[in-house]
Amino acid sequence: MGLTYGAIGAVLLVLHLWAIYQVLGSASARRVKLMWVALIALFPLLGLFNWFVMGPRPQRLAR
Repeated sequence: MGLTYGAIGAVLLVLHLWAIYQVLGSASARRVKLMWVALIALFPLLGLFNWFVMGPRPQRLAR
């Protein structure tokens, strides 16, 4: 069971690092970036879920 928890922890760590990288690389204002990073760091599962649901989306090219 320890290996299972370790694998889940590793996956969550990678997802958190990816989300923070995406936040810092976005075109959002500095305050918005700081708010998202704080939300992801302080509330790990809730912050990560909110980022995936409500985070900025890439701009689509107009046709």
